Amino acid sequence: MPSFARALTEGCTHLELDIHVVEGKDRQELVVIHDERLRRTTGLPGRVSERTFDQILEIDAGGACIPSLQMVFDEVATYAQHKRSALSEFTINVELKGPGCAEPLHTFIQRQAKLPRLMFSSFDHQQLFELRALDAHYPIAPLYDKWPSRRRTSWIETAAQLTAVAVNLNWRLCNLERVSAITAAGYDVNAYTVNDPEIAKRLEEMGVSGIFTDRPDLFLS
Repeated sequence: MPSFARALTEGCTHLELDIHVVEGKDRQELVVIHDERLRRTTGLPGRVSERTFDQILEIDAGGACIPSLQMVFDEVATYAQHKRSALSEFTINVELKGPGCAEPLHTFIQRQAKLPRLMFSSFDHQQLFELRALDAHYPIAPLYDKWPSRRRTSWIETAAQLTAVAVNLNWRLCNLERVSAITAAGYDVNAYTVNDPEIAKRLEEMGVSGIFTDRPDLFLS
């Protein structure tokens, strides 16, 4: 949560996060953490999915808790209200990282009284197809860490079948030919994870629409 709060106060209007499903008291809950295992960020053994929702919230992850997705949405809403800004001026890109996220995420979205702008992405494209089946209008972007081989479904088939709005790539996959092909097909290209302004400049010149970064302070100016 301190990272999300800092990003907002530094002027970020777009946040990206990863979600996993855990069992709550009477329903499945969504928690915000990158890894499927706890060790790297908490020092504890085991997988995120092996803990209950209450147990997850009690874990010390370096002086802060592992937040629920609701906590992040509430933080953005509170900040928007404090700044007297419309919630629609903010975007949350939710990456479905752990298995089984689609239906709990759809249920979560349906419970919200007000929403920021949204983007849903995943390397697990099957989860995106499940999410698309639940709502025809969700803004979806398939994620790629490796370029699909000829034996796999092509990016353009996947994007078309998902009625995607963007294709999100590891920045190292970006070259003029690929970016031009994706944008010519009508999709934005967002590249991750870019912490060097010179790399960002080259990507922008290729036609990349946006970047994911750990260092927004290097780019906001």
